[in-house]
Amino acid sequence: MAKAQAIFGSRGHSAPQSVLAQMGNRVQHALRAYTPREAKAVAAERNGDNVTARDNYFIAAVHWGAAQWPLDSNNAQNLTYNAKKRECYGRYAELADHHIEEVWLPVKTGKGTQKIPAWFHL
Repeated sequence: MAKAQAIFGSRGHSAPQSVLAQMGNRVQHALRAYTPREAKAVAAERNGDNVTARDNYFIAAVHWGAAQWPLDSNNAQNLTYNAKKRECYGRYAELADHHIEEVWLPVKTGKGTQKIPAWFHL
């Protein structure tokens, strides 16, 4: 579990203990590796090509979202894919040519008020 926390932390994210407890070695390993699209984004960013980096981060976020599509439960795999999707989109937002801000919208449900994530484009 400490290993998974270090992996999330190394990318600027932290995961709740309940999520880390569900993660198996296979999911933890997936967190360490970049997808080919993320690797292109990182390389472009290192070379100072922010437009290419931004575009590749966006595409990587879309790919992570597509990987979530067939998952029916909010299990460790789905939470991992979601974290990766949000990480890639967050990098896209930082490099975008306009202001993009992460927001959490309150929604009233039968369980009280919950928050859902969104991105505000200006």
